[in-house]
Amino acid sequence: MDFIKAPIIRHPMGFDVPQNVVEDIIRQRIECEGRETTNAEVVAYLLSASGTAPLNHDAFRICMHEFRRYLEWKGIEVPDFVEDIELSDYEKGILNKLKEDIRRSQKKALRGEKHEKESVVPKVRETVQVLLQTEDS
Repeated sequence: MDFIKAPIIRHPMGFDVPQNVVEDIIRQRIECEGRETTNAEVVAYLLSASGTAPLNHDAFRICMHEFRRYLEWKGIEVPDFVEDIELSDYEKGILNKLKEDIRRSQKKALRGEKHEKESVVPKVRETVQVLLQTEDS
């Protein structure tokens, strides 16, 4: 049950995660028995990152894809502006890497390697830096 105690990983300089989303993350972790990073965790991280810089095209698509899955999980009617996005193989690769990085950071925090409040997550930050880069970069 350590997965329930794992910290919510967010961008170090981003927004705090709202309490209702934290509760949903815990519910999703219980449902999947902690086997994977949940879509609510991905959305929480990307939304906190978006407070520091705009998300690029790929990051926006990944965020909307995961946000739609999150709303469907909650049983909330999905607004029209949240398209049902089919991710490309490239975007799926980025999403999987982000999920792995979030999970790795949670495990480190549980082992005491990083203080939870620091939210300094080098691997996640590297992945998100790719997502935050503009198309022109």
